[in-house]
Amino acid sequence: MPLVEFHVIAGRSPEEITTLLEASHRALLTALAIPRATATRSSTNIPPRTSSRGYRPGHPRTKDFVLIKITSRPRSETAKLKLYEELCRELQTSCRIAPATS
Repeated sequence: MPLVEFHVIAGRSPEEITTLLEASHRALLTALAIPRATATRSSTNIPPRTSSRGYRPGHPRTKDFVLIKITSRPRSETAKLKLYEELCRELQTSCRIAPATS
């Protein structure tokens, strides 16, 4: 039963949050072939003033910043890579979040 937590800069609409959660759910179903009802997803808004201005030199944090934390039972390296690939694809396709900002 994977748990996916999204930490986003405050200001996204409820529809945008729902889209993030649904995109991650599709990625989990595709990559890990888990039963539909077993994944739990949540989101937390980070007030803009409490988030760090930059997380890597040359890559300032923007309003599109998304921190994703995935907790699950141990998975193979292949399964994890497939999940990361699916998650990046879903976020880019469904949420218009480029891998560089996700």
